[in-house]
Amino acid sequence: MSGPWIKNFVGVRQSDLELLQVPNPKLELGLHVTIKTVQTGTLIGTLVGPLVQAYKGARDNDTLIQAAINGGWIGAGVGLVAGPLLAIQHIHSLGTIRTYDRCYRLRFDGKQLRADRLFAVAAAAGYAISGPAGFVLGVDLAALASGALNAILK
Repeated sequence: MSGPWIKNFVGVRQSDLELLQVPNPKLELGLHVTIKTVQTGTLIGTLVGPLVQAYKGARDNDTLIQAAINGGWIGAGVGLVAGPLLAIQHIHSLGTIRTYDRCYRLRFDGKQLRADRLFAVAAAAGYAISGPAGFVLGVDLAALASGALNAILK
């Protein structure tokens, strides 16, 4: 990572010249893709886990809630493994110049920054408070909140 990327991620204002500095575009794009796959895996796992348990005959709320937590946690793990692999494939297909361009454009994409910031804060806070259950709930709520905020704030 680089100083300008970290500053931008936490919301420190910078000049365009500073934001042009992308010394590790492959790493930055790889991190972005991995964050998105973890978010997606968690959300899908949270939805699929209870459906699988309901299909198996579970009807009580505690079992379905635990299935959502377990499904989300497993989905996050799948996303964490699949993210770098997808990033490598994506970066390879883009090439050097387009990878740099994508990283530069992501630094100005307020919607993506908002979603990534919410993800990082909610996942870390949720895990610190309540372990895997907090992580899953934090990621799911961050996805919903960023979607709502992005729709409202356009």
